[in-house]
Amino acid sequence: CTSHAIAGAAGNGHFDVAQWLHANRFEGCRSFAMDVTASHGHLQILQWLYIEYPRFSCSSAFLPCVAGNNHKHVLQWLHEAKGFPLDLRTLEAAITDGHFELVQWILNKTSEQQLETQLTSFHVAKAARSGHFEMTKWLVQDLGLWSQRALVNAAMAGNLELVAWLHGTGRPSDIIDGDSLFEIGKNYPLDFVKWLLDHKITAPHLAATQKHLFELFTHEPKTVSERFGVVTPLASSVSKGKWFEWDLHTKEAPSWMRAFTRLTLSAAPAAASSIDWMPMVAAQRNDLPILKLLAEGKHSEVFTKQTMRAILAYTKAGDMLEWFQQNCTPPWKFADAEMVEWATKFKQHNVLLSLFAMEGLLRPSRDHAFGTVVHTACRHGHADMLQWAYDNFDTIFGPSSSSSSLLSASGQCDVFFWSVAPWREYLLDAATYGQLDVVQWIYDNGSSSILELICSSDFRQTLANTAMMNGQLMVLQWVYEQQPFWELQEKHELLGSVTQASLQEAMNSKYVDVLQWYLEQQQLHCVAINYLAPTFQDRIKNFVASELCGFLPMTGIAFVLPPPSILVGCGAHGFSDGHAFTKLG
Repeated sequence: CTSHAIAGAAGNGHFDVAQWLHANRFEGCRSFAMDVTASHGHLQILQWLYIEYPRFSCSSAFLPCVAGNNHKHVLQWLHEAKGFPLDLRTLEAAITDGHFELVQWILNKTSEQQLETQLTSFHVAKAARSGHFEMTKWLVQDLGLWSQRALVNAAMAGNLELVAWLHGTGRPSDIIDGDSLFEIGKNYPLDFVKWLLDHKITAPHLAATQKHLFELFTHEPKTVSERFGVVTPLASSVSKGKWFEWDLHTKEAPSWMRAFTRLTLSAAPAAASSIDWMPMVAAQRNDLPILKLLAEGKHSEVFTKQTMRAILAYTKAGDMLEWFQQNCTPPWKFADAEMVEWATKFKQHNVLLSLFAMEGLLRPSRDHAFGTVVHTACRHGHADMLQWAYDNFDTIFGPSSSSSSLLSASGQCDVFFWSVAPWREYLLDAATYGQLDVVQWIYDNGSSSILELICSSDFRQTLANTAMMNGQLMVLQWVYEQQPFWELQEKHELLGSVTQASLQEAMNSKYVDVLQWYLEQQQLHCVAINYLAPTFQDRIKNFVASELCGFLPMTGIAFVLPPPSILVGCGAHGFSDGHAFTKLG
């Protein structure tokens, strides 16, 4: 033990431990033990220490601590029994911590000193910062003191009752700035922020939000001094003097910040005018109300290419893009293929209709936009979007256009629909991405020329090779099994038309299911594959056999591990005639 042992025991109220240490140890204690004991209000222990260690005494510097902790009984004993003076520092501590009764007692005990005459506006600000209503009211109303900082301090303390009372006095007060308002929003209910904004006692801006985003959202390393509590951003985290601007799109604002931003912009739409990235962040987070408020505040970055791209890249909100279009001047300023592709990808019918309904959209632009709609729908498997384009053909090409009117009158819209776009390329794209629904829709609804294209031997072979190269088994099976157009002989020709390059690409990408299906069809129909080099034939069979030994396909895809008897029966070509793998149930 050291001399601090008794100080620790006495300061924490452990009287029996302090007595035992005094009786059984020789280290003794110092005046610090008395100071700590007095600060924590243990009067009985303090009196015992004075008896056992008469050469020591409390330090007068600790009296403010006793007053700050509202230990009136200790303060009274020290003052009356030990003669400690009650000075201005002790009174200030009691005022700061809101101990109104203790303040009145100190003033009564020191009436001849007239300590209240030494109080200033500083003490009003201190009492308000601690949120002590009764204390602040006494200083202002009874002593006639005032601090312009009092209202701001009361708001920072979260005491709405005190703020309302100070505001009601009608005395001049400092305006709550944006930094202070941000701290209030972070620490207290947003109803408090709304009250401050409604009563116009704040000058809101969102620069504080920008400044604090580093602390709130960054996951980058920080240099931290635990001793002083200072957090310093690394140089790499700062971009052109703005906190973390380049990485804002990866961060999620807490719900209170969204509500805070909306409140602030509702009260002062121009509050974010100095923050260039605010519209982009609102667009990325699908926050249309904030974007509208920024537009009301005439923010210069709302209707820009960057904001539009943020909408396209980070959200499916068709209502946001539609609003953006309707309020952008001119409306086709940012209407391009990227917007059409986005609206088709996410099935935003209203956006597409508003795009095609714009005046001044010339026929070449409409043709290009229509091609983009169809191509995107084919790539993403949106057969319903193809049906939508078919049903809204008049809107897409303009109901008032001469060509559309003539076609509608003559019933030739269907023919024109299938002649505008390069359907061959779109079908191959659909096969590449395995969009069988799209292929089937085109097959079911296509014009006679489209059906003729699909049923042609050359195109079927191209379609089959495309499906093989990209591992699209369902499309490959569809091409092979169509009836009544393709008879058995044509099926044999189709199998024989699969190129070595397609098979090699399937092996490189380990598309085991399509290769297995191909070999099964060869064996089932006894179709020779002599057009392939014997060594390449062996490679295909051995590749499939080796992959199936350790291949765990998804439910419904061919086979799981083959029986040992079949593996033993695998010859030079990978399979023994007459054996078949066990299929999934």
